[in-house]
Amino acid sequence: METNVVFDTHAYVKSMTDAGAQPRLAEAIAQGQIAYLNATAATKTDIANIQRDIERSKNDLIKWFTHTLLVFAGIIMAGIAALLQIFLNSPSP
Repeated sequence: METNVVFDTHAYVKSMTDAGAQPRLAEAIAQGQIAYLNATAATKTDIANIQRDIERSKNDLIKWFTHTLLVFAGIIMAGIAALLQIFLNSPSP
């Protein structure tokens, strides 16, 4: 997916030629930079997809945590009920 990155090639080429590079070389490097930036820059769609994935992961984590908390609460309540059963049904000395 290609995007168009704003890149001032004129200023880049001028900077390169001022530093001693040949104009044709500076232009070739500038075109290479543009191709690289356009190929690797994230688009608004890419960012939206990542945000959607993060939101889904967050919701999955909340569901997992809630489920785990309820399971542990059930285990603790069953343990308390078992202890009460033992202490309430045990003979007094």
